[in-house]
Amino acid sequence: MRSYSATPVSPGLVIGPCRLILRREAALHAVLQTPAAEQHLFDAARILAQGELLVLMERADNDDAREIMMFQHAILDDSAFLNKVTEGIEQEKGAIGAVQEALRHFSNIMRQLDDAYFSARSADIEDVGLRLCAILAGESYDPITLTEPAILAAENLYPSDLVGVDRHNLLGIVIAEGSPQSHAAIIARTLGIPALILAGTEFLQYADGAEM
Repeated sequence: MRSYSATPVSPGLVIGPCRLILRREAALHAVLQTPAAEQHLFDAARILAQGELLVLMERADNDDAREIMMFQHAILDDSAFLNKVTEGIEQEKGAIGAVQEALRHFSNIMRQLDDAYFSARSADIEDVGLRLCAILAGESYDPITLTEPAILAAENLYPSDLVGVDRHNLLGIVIAEGSPQSHAAIIARTLGIPALILAGTEFLQYADGAEM
């Protein structure tokens, strides 16, 4: 029997099967188009992403989740973010490459801020970036669906992952990384869902289907 240590960020005790959630980074275009064409692709993806975020905002059943979705929607109108992406596209990195570069740039800035709240906002930037890249790659960025009671396990969970999840089937959350100020932790506490962070990446190797 394996045992792991983790840090509780939302109180409670639950028993049930784990479901492992994996997010993979979207692949770069096999063949890049002209910078103008890549810019058009990005502009279209941005509009689609904002539409998806508006839907999530409507599904959110608490003020914290709605505020998080509103912040993500605003990122897609932020001039600094948009200019950084355009700069990458003009350097012929492609729309996905430019988004990924902007994502790393602004996420690092947020993480280095000496403020736990703003540092946690790096997850919003990453969440938006993953959504944009999935759209640009023609891949789905579907919300997590639970058809039976389960404990979600992941390297990290992004804010939009938890919006719209069936609360009756969401027993708890275990994250390999994370922080007490992360949005996943905030939403878990708001909803009264038991949550653990800093479980470590080894835990993920054996999590899927395991009874906890």
